[in-house]
Amino acid sequence: MRHGLRAVIGAASASAALGPHLWWRRSKLVDVVDLWIRRAGALPDRLGG
Repeated sequence: MRHGLRAVIGAASASAALGPHLWWRRSKLVDVVDLWIRRAGALPDRLGG
């Protein structure tokens, strides 16, 4: 249990050290995937499905 907590803290400190750039890229990727999923979901409506 304690080892897992240490791993979580290590990952959090590493992401904090990498800084906003990585966070920006990750949020940007989420936006792109969300847009793609919405387009995929809207496709059957356009095709009359």
